[in-house]
Amino acid sequence: MTLKLTDDDIHNRALHHLQVILSKNGRLLTEEEQEYDIEELLKLAKDDFSSLNTEQQAIFDEVIKAVETKTPAIFFVNGPEGTGKTFLYSNLLAKVRLEKRIALAVASSGIAAFHLPGG
Repeated sequence: MTLKLTDDDIHNRALHHLQVILSKNGRLLTEEEQEYDIEELLKLAKDDFSSLNTEQQAIFDEVIKAVETKTPAIFFVNGPEGTGKTFLYSNLLAKVRLEKRIALAVASSGIAAFHLPGG
């Protein structure tokens, strides 16, 4: 017997699992996502979206396109210290959150995640 899941089923199950993980730490997914200061995000968008370099802009556009078209994708951004990865992530998170979508900041290490807004 094969279990067949729709995209909505997968989406809902993933959100449920994230909620279980967050609740173990006394946090709620919906509460966290409603706490962002929209004015601050708008200021960031106005000041920083235009400050992305060519490489960052290409990555930004590709990720946002996947979000807006609801295309499943995994992106891996790698580079040495000081190349603007956190700046890129911050802008991506702001853009997605301004559209009232859920954006979770995660990283492969606790230190890296600490530097991301909402990480």
